[in-house]
Amino acid sequence: MFYVLIAASGLWVYLDATSHKIGKPPSGRGLFNMSAGGWAVACLLLWIIAFPAYLIKRKALIAKAAAEPVEVKSRNGKIVLLSLYLACFVGYAISSANSSSSSHGSSTFQSAAMSPRPTAPAVPTPADEDKFCQAVGQAAGAYGSMERGGANQLKLSKLRTERGAALRQASDGNVSAWVGTLQHLSTTGEGKAVLGIKLPCGAEVKTWNNAFSDITDGTLIPQTSALYEALSNLNKGDRVRFSGELFADRQNGYKESSLTEAGSMRDPEFIMKFASVEKL
Repeated sequence: MFYVLIAASGLWVYLDATSHKIGKPPSGRGLFNMSAGGWAVACLLLWIIAFPAYLIKRKALIAKAAAEPVEVKSRNGKIVLLSLYLACFVGYAISSANSSSSSHGSSTFQSAAMSPRPTAPAVPTPADEDKFCQAVGQAAGAYGSMERGGANQLKLSKLRTERGAALRQASDGNVSAWVGTLQHLSTTGEGKAVLGIKLPCGAEVKTWNNAFSDITDGTLIPQTSALYEALSNLNKGDRVRFSGELFADRQNGYKESSLTEAGSMRDPEFIMKFASVEKL
């Protein structure tokens, strides 16, 4: 249902924006100076930020459009294409979610804890990383058991909050000399580095992967930094030692980027501002 909501929101935003002739006039400036299609795509990719932003700015955008209307050519054809695209998006998202759910009959973290990693050298991990991973793994196992036992949403949501408290107890958010495996390394359109590191328990610490999401956190790594240079000599699968800062969050303990609660509990992706990364 969540993916249907995202798709429906994106389509509504496009219909609403084009009906009011909201667009990107030449005189416009700033982050919210986007075309109707731009707003729709933003809602699809960053729904939790873009959709509320559109609702908040809607009156101002309509007023601006009254003064500088932007006509959309072949509007009906674009609506049909957008609808087909959104239908494909919903189908793919639901299929992926079902596949992920079936593959997690037993928790990812329980498997990681029980299955040895013969190719990875034994590297000692700091005590706070061990406690952090323990809190993540215990919560993931409990979440899976409660789901299979038919627990309602209230109990599952409470478990998420309890995990957040446990994570804050395990670490103060200032990460130093943690150990993990390089999971993702790429760049944004602006050339900044995007980084993801998998912890031994299966959780991931990562930067945002786009400038819009990263506006307030500043996790993307600029090319002029020493960290960027260090990362340029690394490859996916490398064992690394890293330091950085996690962002406090009331519900998750530390800021986490999953779109769903189930994703957050099974395969959490915590947002980090990295300070250093070195190959082991």
